[in-house]
Amino acid sequence: MKRTLLIVLCFTALMPNSWAQKQWVDLSLPSGTLWASEPEIGYYSYEEAKITFGVNVPTKWQWKELYESCNVEQDIEHGITKGTWFRAKNGNSIYIPAQEIVDVGKKPRVEPFYWTFTTLHSDDIYAFFMNGNTAEFSIMKKHRQLSVILVSK
Repeated sequence: MKRTLLIVLCFTALMPNSWAQKQWVDLSLPSGTLWASEPEIGYYSYEEAKITFGVNVPTKWQWKELYESCNVEQDIEHGITKGTWFRAKNGNSIYIPAQEIVDVGKKPRVEPFYWTFTTLHSDDIYAFFMNGNTAEFSIMKKHRQLSVILVSK
């Protein structure tokens, strides 16, 4: 029992600070996946996101399930997408704000891109984004700095 507790405490100490206070939202998705109530703070290359958050980075399938299972409403102001509401039939919802895309040597721009976990072994990895009211996946280079929102089972 003591060994198990020590392992859990050590593992918890290695997790990002926000993990312990993370609020999960049940959107009554068929898979039972829970989504974080807000994105992680900061921007991550794909490798940083994968190392820091592992399998809690949503897969392409989890993004599609979220989009297909919820009412989706874009938050647009003056022609600029500020974010997207995903409203579930159970009354719960999450708001995923558009975040900056940061390219080395270029001016940051605000677009709704988030990393998508994949098992592909290439320099090109998928990122989820909302294009109007349509969910899409875009190929991104691993070194780009994007936002991360987490999922849990």
